Amino acid sequence: LQAIAAAEEVAGRRLAVRLLPPVPGDVRRTAPDTSRIRRDLGWEPSVSLEEGLRAQWAWASARVGAR
Repeated sequence: LQAIAAAEEVAGRRLAVRLLPPVPGDVRRTAPDTSRIRRDLGWEPSVSLEEGLRAQWAWASARVGAR
């Protein structure tokens, strides 16, 4: 839900989201955590989640609008 809220912030509007019941094999809870890849590989993100969402939104919007 936090990722959806971030996407809505980037979009500047509420997004049409359908929450469906889980299906067999779905993970019940997720918690994104980059600490292990940072520790093991020395990786650091080059953009924040919000910056990445903004770039993705702009890229997708340009392609949808180009049709």
